[in-house]
Amino acid sequence: KIIGKDTGIELRSGKLNISGGEITGLGNPFDSSPNGNGTTTVGAAVAISQHSTNKNIDVTITGGTFTGERAIYEEDLQDSNVDNISIKILDGTFNGEVYSENCRDFVTGGTFSHPTVLDYLGNNADITINLDKDYNRANDYRGANDNRGRDGFTIENTQKVVMNLGEYTFKTPSLAVDKGGALLVNLPDGGG
Repeated sequence: KIIGKDTGIELRSGKLNISGGEITGLGNPFDSSPNGNGTTTVGAAVAISQHSTNKNIDVTITGGTFTGERAIYEEDLQDSNVDNISIKILDGTFNGEVYSENCRDFVTGGTFSHPTVLDYLGNNADITINLDKDYNRANDYRGANDNRGRDGFTIENTQKVVMNLGEYTFKTPSLAVDKGGALLVNLPDGGG
């Protein structure tokens, strides 16, 4: 069990393989800023922020429980050289948002509390979302170059998503399911 006052684990370069355990970042509110010699992030279970040396980063998660304002957070706060960052999420439980500035299509399995994971689904993804609060896609807008918040979600072919709403609402401008994709939404009364 790892519990960080600010962030659970922050990786600036190298390899990180996680197959189990509990990792929690207690920092709230979430914040991040450049730092050439130390940590950059408050409020993430796992933060990935490439150091100014621009060495390779390779993260693979096959299990565990991750809790923070951001369960997973990746952003290069130092510069724009980002060709060598890799993230793979194959399984685990993620309580908090998922955000990556530089990686796409890296989630193929797991259980998530926040729909932002839908931005990062890879081929053959099979995930579950258990909402733990109301969600409105408009709140994901992060700036002029970021379409999140203006665009909806698409479940592509080979991707399967089960979404359990519980007592919460899910709002998005659009939600599309391509031929071959699957979306099951479970309503509070057990319907789907």
